[in-house]
Amino acid sequence: MIGEVILLRKISRDDGEYRTLTINATDTYSPRDDTLLPGNQNVGICTVTVKVEDANDKNPVFAISSYKVDIPSVKRVGEPVIRVVAYDNDLDANGEIYYKLFDPTRASNFQINSVTGDISVKNSALAKIRVDTKYNLVVTATDRGSPPRSSNASVTITVLANSVKKPPVFVQSQTNISVHENYVLGLNYFPLFFSAHSEK
Repeated sequence: MIGEVILLRKISRDDGEYRTLTINATDTYSPRDDTLLPGNQNVGICTVTVKVEDANDKNPVFAISSYKVDIPSVKRVGEPVIRVVAYDNDLDANGEIYYKLFDPTRASNFQINSVTGDISVKNSALAKIRVDTKYNLVVTATDRGSPPRSSNASVTITVLANSVKKPPVFVQSQTNISVHENYVLGLNYFPLFFSAHSEK
């Protein structure tokens, strides 16, 4: 005869990786006349250990749903800008995450490390920016389950234009003045003119 173990309800690996079952096989065989008699039972016992495999039933979750950062346009190529972090409570490959970066403008000024989530400068185009420029990016975190599950986070990077400031310049680099000994202290008798400006 064959006995079958049937799953009656849904189980979760979160409640434990293993389940131990004890199965009894009972007969009432009478060796005298090959009949089954009540009360004359022979019992066989079997222990079954069931391992519950992890199902890919959880999406990756970002620590923050929206990231924002301001950076100077003088950032070097490859220099980190910001790190995004996501986690997945599934196990093994189901919980392993990799990242992808999407730029709707296709400017391709930034790149992401698929393992660490570090976003960095991709090329030197940022150094040419003359006005503050905002980039709205999307990062996708995907697990390695089958089928894979994923989630998104927004990343806003504002590149601050490089401002080259020049020192103040006096209209006259040299001025001769005369002061009488009885001048009142604190009065402005000798204005000095200078100019101050910056270029972008």
